[in-house]
Amino acid sequence: MVGNRRVKIPGINQTGVPGAEQISLGAISSAASAKMQTNSALTKVVNDYQTKIVKAETDEEYSRLANGFSRDTSAAWQDIQDQDRVDEYGAPTHGTMMEQYQSAHDKIAKNYSGRVKFNPNQNAFTQFADQTLTRNTSAIRGEVGRRTIAHLSGAYEQSRIDFMQSPNGMSEFAEAQQEALKVGLITPGKMKTDFDVFQHEFQTNQMLSEFNSERDLGRGQAYVDQITGVTEPEEGGPVFKFPDTFDDGEKLRLADKMESDLRGDAADALRIQNKIDRDAKTLELKNWDVAKKGQRMLDKGMTISDDMLAEIQASADVLVDEDQKKSMQLSFDVYHNIQGLMSMTQEDRLEALNTTFGEADSYEESILNASTRSAYSAIQQVIGKDPHQAWVMFGGGAPMEEITEDNLPESLKQLQTNELEVSAWLGEDTVPMSLAQLNQIKKIGVAGLDEILTSYDEVGAAKLLTLLYEEDAGEMAVVGSLALQADGGLSYAQYMAGSSLVKQNPDWAISNKISQYGATARQIFDEATKGLFAYNQASQNEKVSKSMQLVANKIYIMLAKEAQMLPGHTELDRDLYNQAITMAVGSIAEYNPGSKIILPDRSYDIDKFEDAIENLTMEQIEEMGGFRAPTGPGQLDAAATLELIKDGEATLRQGDEPGQYFVYLGVATAADYVANLDGEHFVLDLSGK
Repeated sequence: MVGNRRVKIPGINQTGVPGAEQISLGAISSAASAKMQTNSALTKVVNDYQTKIVKAETDEEYSRLANGFSRDTSAAWQDIQDQDRVDEYGAPTHGTMMEQYQSAHDKIAKNYSGRVKFNPNQNAFTQFADQTLTRNTSAIRGEVGRRTIAHLSGAYEQSRIDFMQSPNGMSEFAEAQQEALKVGLITPGKMKTDFDVFQHEFQTNQMLSEFNSERDLGRGQAYVDQITGVTEPEEGGPVFKFPDTFDDGEKLRLADKMESDLRGDAADALRIQNKIDRDAKTLELKNWDVAKKGQRMLDKGMTISDDMLAEIQASADVLVDEDQKKSMQLSFDVYHNIQGLMSMTQEDRLEALNTTFGEADSYEESILNASTRSAYSAIQQVIGKDPHQAWVMFGGGAPMEEITEDNLPESLKQLQTNELEVSAWLGEDTVPMSLAQLNQIKKIGVAGLDEILTSYDEVGAAKLLTLLYEEDAGEMAVVGSLALQADGGLSYAQYMAGSSLVKQNPDWAISNKISQYGATARQIFDEATKGLFAYNQASQNEKVSKSMQLVANKIYIMLAKEAQMLPGHTELDRDLYNQAITMAVGSIAEYNPGSKIILPDRSYDIDKFEDAIENLTMEQIEEMGGFRAPTGPGQLDAAATLELIKDGEATLRQGDEPGQYFVYLGVATAADYVANLDGEHFVLDLSGK
């Protein structure tokens, strides 16, 4: 066999015997020879051919093994060359290249030697392996030499860098040069050139290091002045100078660099200082901003927590502007004064304002007193607007959580307690609650009336209802007042039932519906109440009128439901609606021409009312506040005024409550009212309260 080409044996069918192509040709020849021993001629032919076949197989084996061996040893050498040139510690690895290859070569040679089958190939392959080893080791020695020179050259160049930082760098580099010269890395000429370059750079770096050390200590300019001869070294001080090897140009260039560095330092210092100044100013402004926000709270006298007060004080403590510091101190003093005032009773507060904060012994004290009075005046304005809120802001009162329908009972109890505390704080009676709390109750609406009327006594409930009315909760106030009237319980119950029906059935509302007489609910209500509040303010007339009508509307719904007019009722029943008006407003009667009044209760008729007027006594009048004499046109005395009233010659106008009336004489104008002993409207009170 030559290469991969199979040799065919003449006279033998290569395809006739299954698997014959896999049988050794030598074995076939041996078998053929045995069979043909009887034929000497044929035997000779076969033997000659067998010899040729064996030689061919021997040659093929050698070629195959030699090629494989060359390939594997070349790969091993390449792997060794591809390794890192230094180990993890920086040591060169080329020193072991020969050893590594020898080991790999021997291993490969042993492997291939074991695969030799033909004896002639044993010596031939051994010789080939030795030749390969000789050839490759020669190449390895060359590579090791090249790598050794490269490493030593790198080490030499690195020494220039390393020794540059050493205090003894020049002598150490000179020693390294001697070693390099010994191994032939450098020539004597290069040795001198390299040393001169190193010496100049080393000395330059040394001077710069000296300069930077002095520069860090703030003596950089003194260093430059000394080496340039501007100044002499101080006695006993360090001596700095240029190396003797530096020429004038080198000295000038180095000095110029140092001067440039110093100018850069000055510029950097200026920038840093400017930034420090800006940051300080920014911080100052921020502190003042925080302080001012706190100052506004202090000046208002608002109750401030200890933690917040400490924060405001901390911001004031770091202020640097004297005017700002004085301003903050004044605010703190005002705050403490106000806190002291607000902890007093009303009587003591007024006395303190007139005495302690009245006259002053100095300008500063006068400023403080004036600021205190000004702050107190502002607080009084808040108190006048909302005493309960003022109590929380200035009196140390605790704020309440939002009032809801769920927590209404507990909230009402707390509100009554708060009312007592606020009254004690003010030294006078106050409103039941703050405006914010009132709005929360308004939001609950008539659903909260039962709880309100249960929680408060009659006086307290009346105060709360009055406040609701003043704050545009007229319908709720009117409904609540019904429950306080001696004969208003049924009206209250009918309204609540009607309100519930409308809530469940919104389409039952009677707004804008037309009655059988062609009049709207508003028109019917106006007809029934026209002239009832003639001498009250027009806006108040409109307000109370609309509130009462809304109540009448809900009562009507319940009356219509009881009369089985609902559901399906589409027109107002005038009589039934007038009944609803009476339940909402009271019994309305015309007493004076052109004006109407509400009779003391719904059981009254005009006759009973006139009898009550005719039986009035002066004792009753005096209990009602008396008459301020002289009274009215013609300067009437009290007795004469009473007689006019009893004779029906005085004009009565409806007061704030059923059974309460204002009295007018003469032409019955707003200016003709009869006054009580205090100079206010005399109220004729027949309510029986």
